[in-house]
Amino acid sequence: MVAFNRSCALVGAIVLLVFMVQDSVPGENQYGLNPKVTEA
Repeated sequence: MVAFNRSCALVGAIVLLVFMVQDSVPGENQYGLNPKVTEA
């Protein structure tokens, strides 16, 4: 059972890491313009 608990924590950490490194949605949102977008 200990191995199952550790693997659940590892899978959860990997899922959180994937969500944190994903790029944001382009364009404006409720907080304003995307700071990553440059005006050409």
